[in-house]
Amino acid sequence: MSVFDDPKNSKSGNQSEQAAVETSDSPPPPYWSQTPLSEALARHRVRLLAIKGVYGVSEGQDPNGQEIVRVDVESTDAASGLPPDVDGFPVRVVVVPGGFHAQRA
Repeated sequence: MSVFDDPKNSKSGNQSEQAAVETSDSPPPPYWSQTPLSEALARHRVRLLAIKGVYGVSEGQDPNGQEIVRVDVESTDAASGLPPDVDGFPVRVVVVPGGFHAQRA
């Protein structure tokens, strides 16, 4: 317990001052909120990227607005090693022939 939490150190000792001190110790809110899809990707991204031919994993939506896991692959061969869903979110495969390469500025 810090001196700020001790009511004896408060000048007036009223409860509103004590409440302000107690809430000031709480962590700040996150800059962005985690969604169930982003949490699923955080748990499985490394495993998915370890599959040969997989270049990228990201959040996406299908044409109906349903959340999906987008997996960018080199060829359809790489897609055969992918699960049909990740924590209940459907996996959609996008073939990117030749993969991704950095371009010169």
